[in-house]
Amino acid sequence: MDKPTRLTAVGPPRTDTSTAARIAGRIREEILEGKLLPGAQLVEMRLSAELGVSRGPVREALQHLLQEGLLWNDRNRGVFVKQFNAEDIADVYFIRELIETAAASLLVRSNRQRLRTVRAALDDMLKVEESGIWRNIVEADLRFHAAIVSAAGSVRLNRIFETLQAETRMCLNRLAPFYPDRRDVLSEHVEIFEALEAGASTQVVSLLRRHMRDSCQRLTQAEVHSKSVRSRRETVADSV
Repeated sequence: MDKPTRLTAVGPPRTDTSTAARIAGRIREEILEGKLLPGAQLVEMRLSAELGVSRGPVREALQHLLQEGLLWNDRNRGVFVKQFNAEDIADVYFIRELIETAAASLLVRSNRQRLRTVRAALDDMLKVEESGIWRNIVEADLRFHAAIVSAAGSVRLNRIFETLQAETRMCLNRLAPFYPDRRDVLSEHVEIFEALEAGASTQVVSLLRRHMRDSCQRLTQAEVHSKSVRSRRETVADSV
């Protein structure tokens, strides 16, 4: 039986945010922080009671998170936190590679002043990298890549990238064991920025492709490891 998921009430409505948006934000935060694990079931009626709201905004919030790719719907069993397999990971990073290499190519040809935001994001990475806290490193990593896409000046590239951020966070959260030396994360991003700063379009595209494919490979290793652990646990459970 699936373990019940408990969330605290979302509080009184605010004028700037809908109830559904606040519920989606709460669930998203629980997922990204690892409090709601992959495979956890989200029951509409139960969430409605725990959050102190009607079922309508809960249903709307779950639908939004389904569109973000954080949840998946089994028509016969209900809604669950997404479990990423190797194919999902490869697809996310394939699309990210297309978006970010296109953005970098545009950025190299644009006003050099736009690099300021990317430089600021890199400096932020340096600060959080020294802490060694993986969650902070993940957020700084995403801000760096988001800065590249945003600085390119394409509204549509930026819009597509934003739809991938939640799924990317879920992927990156699993990479911690594969970066025992946190400095490796920063060094890859320093190389990318230096190529942008030098206006080396071919080099920056090559570095971004390598970065995406290396991350994808590490995540695939993480998925293989996770499946192995789950298999051993199921074997032990069956033998008890």
